Amino acid sequence: MTHPSTEQRLRHIVAHVAHVPPDSFALDDELAIELGLDSLSVLRVVAGVEREFGMTIEDERLHDLQTLRAILVYLEQAAGAGPHTA
Repeated sequence: MTHPSTEQRLRHIVAHVAHVPPDSFALDDELAIELGLDSLSVLRVVAGVEREFGMTIEDERLHDLQTLRAILVYLEQAAGAGPHTA
């Protein structure tokens, strides 16, 4: 059995919050613009990411995480920095 990739896991979180299929948005689509997520929905995505990946995302970093690609880069950097907090 293969494990889903980080991108697949992240797509599932965003798709669940946005109520769209996981393959219906691009890596560089902005969560607020192309997916129409309001600030509360973006926070739900962040909470889902924190839960799924067992980490805490600092509030100061939220403005940087506007696309799927930005979140993926953040997760990759956090994975190299150590567990739980990035």
